[in-house]
Amino acid sequence: MAGGQDNNVTEGEEIALELSDEGNMQAINLEKRTLIGRIIADKVLNKNAVKEIVSKAWNLQEELKIVDMGPNIYLFTISAVSSVKKILEGGPWFIMGHLLSLQNWVPEASVFEINYDFVKFWVQLHGMPLEFMNIKNARKIAEKIGAVQSIEDPFVEGQLLRPFFRVKVEVNVKKPLLTGFCVPRKDLPKTLIFVKYERLQDFCYNSGVMGHDFRKCKEEKAMAVHIPNGPRYGPGLAVPQAKTMAMIVADNVNRARRLQGEGGAGKATDVEHTENAKGQGSSAPTIGTESDLQRVARACQNKEILVTNARGGK
Repeated sequence: MAGGQDNNVTEGEEIALELSDEGNMQAINLEKRTLIGRIIADKVLNKNAVKEIVSKAWNLQEELKIVDMGPNIYLFTISAVSSVKKILEGGPWFIMGHLLSLQNWVPEASVFEINYDFVKFWVQLHGMPLEFMNIKNARKIAEKIGAVQSIEDPFVEGQLLRPFFRVKVEVNVKKPLLTGFCVPRKDLPKTLIFVKYERLQDFCYNSGVMGHDFRKCKEEKAMAVHIPNGPRYGPGLAVPQAKTMAMIVADNVNRARRLQGEGGAGKATDVEHTENAKGQGSSAPTIGTESDLQRVARACQNKEILVTNARGGK
């Protein structure tokens, strides 16, 4: 073709792209310091409002760059790698009441092929009979909800410190939320274990799907299994974020000290605990010197007693 290049190209033809050395370094930094997120909503939110709300909610000391990548899709670049982990562990995040599905950048992926359907939630399992309250059963129930990330054991040194299990799971936001499970018993009728989702906001009261405005929903209202003619979904499915077990143990140790009326020169300081930006992580508490509290102290310091990951078990 005179005076130009042959443009006879086949539609869909493969074109191999290459990264320079500089490009490889940029890709490595991008993977460590970048998050990709999509707002799960049936409408496109105002871009400037989204950026302002995220900046205030995360309240980072370091630089945060937010780039609009498409309808309700945003790229978040953070200068400190430690803050990236803190933000992910501090979720789920909601923007103007709508869930932000957030994850690490996927190398070589297009923003349009990333799967935004799974979001990590802390869920609470209520109503388990005491005889059935163990890590194995908690995992069995939680796996019905989604991939199990970790489990907080409410028992410490054989003592029950709260009446429910707390489990972190990956929830499929495209499917109806699970609200409970029936448990058969030998000499009693079946009982129901209720599922509660911490910090849950936007979901349809008809279908139980997140990011779906129930006021515009044409689906028939789902009915509860345990209440005749009662709705399956409502505000009771959402609960505030609970204290971590590390915080509960620390509170119990401090309460014991106050009740014992400890004083004088040898008085120990209170047990201390630290939480990350949204209270999902915890560090080992600082314990005083009194020998009668060391048993509980060791339990509090041992994370395997307080939190069991998805691969562990009791």
